[in-house]
Amino acid sequence: MSGWSDLTRQFNPLLSQQNTTLERNHLHTNPTMKTQLARFTVRRSARSGFTMMEMMLVLAIIAILIGIGVVTMEGVVDDAEIQKAHADMNNIEMSLIRYKTNKRTLPTQGEGIEVLIQAGSALGGTALLKPEGIKDPWGNTYQYRNPGRKNVGSYDIYSVGKDGQEGTADDIWRK
Repeated sequence: MSGWSDLTRQFNPLLSQQNTTLERNHLHTNPTMKTQLARFTVRRSARSGFTMMEMMLVLAIIAILIGIGVVTMEGVVDDAEIQKAHADMNNIEMSLIRYKTNKRTLPTQGEGIEVLIQAGSALGGTALLKPEGIKDPWGNTYQYRNPGRKNVGSYDIYSVGKDGQEGTADDIWRK
């Protein structure tokens, strides 16, 4: 009968509506047909979605990828901060050279690099260094030593690094 009703539906929409009504009525009177249809519906719906195990596997893979990304980005951020510290120290060095050109001497260790902020206005111009130029990427003030211990006969400019402690492995010295 199903082959005939499919053929009828295909060629005559009016008969198709009547046959659908007849098939529905047949379902109500035939419990076996109803059970088979219910099994088919349950199996079909179980196959049409994702299982809990599949969802958990996908979430685990996403979590692993995010974890790898965070660890990788942490290294990139650390490298960028170190590069910024080197660039800042180069700017401080250029400001020290301009200061020495105008004053004929470098600032003393007691004056520090803070004098570079006020020096420009004392010389009738703009500051040789902006106030944020004396802070490293971690918020610590760059260190200035004159005479230098590392650069004997000159001066030292360095950052105490991420930990804020002088004399540790993460200190960054001008090149």
